Formats: sequence, structure tokens, C-alpha cells
Amino acid sequence: MFFYIAIGMKWYARIQKVCFYIGMVGLLSVFLVLLVASNANFVAGFNSYVSSLFGVTSANAYQDIIDAAAKDDYTPLPWGSMPIAASLALIPMVVFFNLWPNWGATLYGEVRGASDYKRNVLGMGGA
Repeated sequence: MFFYIAIGMKWYARIQKVCFYIGMVGLLSVFLVLLVASNANFVAGFNSYVSSLFGVTSANAYQDIIDAAAKDDYTPLPWGSMPIAASLALIPMVVFFNLWPNWGATLYGEVRGASDYKRNVLGMGGA
């Protein structure tokens, strides 16, 4: 953290911009893999990684997980009939998560352009 404070805002913004572009390239590559790969490729890759990372000895760990879920009476809901009420309980978490970027509102008296309320409200709402 000391390094980022010591280099100043100009260099920090440059580093942040580079990291953003690296992250966007990574996200784009994930989307491309999801578009190109098939379910059979996913199952084969899942079984390979589960055995190498976690030491699972089953030949088809993917199917074993699905069978174990079915044995415990798990049935996934169709996308159209998911309960929305359970998700409403997550709203306070989202609100408190957004408090972090808005915490700087107390410093607006010390920042140039603090009297431009439209820009500040849009910035806080967009965060």
C-alpha cells in the first residue's frame, strides 16, 4: 500500500488503467470459452481438475455429484419459477456494500467541484 501512496495519483491511475484492461481481456476470454466449449468438454475438464487438485479417485466425479444431489432430493428449479422473495433479503447487503464508495461524501467540501451536486449524485449512484 505504501508503494501506491508514494508514487502519486498520476502513476496510480496509470497502473489502475492497465489492470482494468488486463481484467477486461480476462473477462472476454472467459466469455469466449463459455461460447465455444461444449458440455462434454466441461465434464471432461471438471473430472480432470477434480482428480488432480482434490485427489478424487472417481472416474466421473461430475456425475457422482449430480447423483449425490438427486439422492438428497435436490431438484433444480426452472429459471422462470425461482422465488424472488428470498433474493430481497440481499438488498441490505448491497446497500451496505455501496456505502464504501460513498463514504467519501464527507470529504466533498475539500474537493474541487464539490458544489456540482448533479455530478456527485450520479457518481455515488453509479458506484
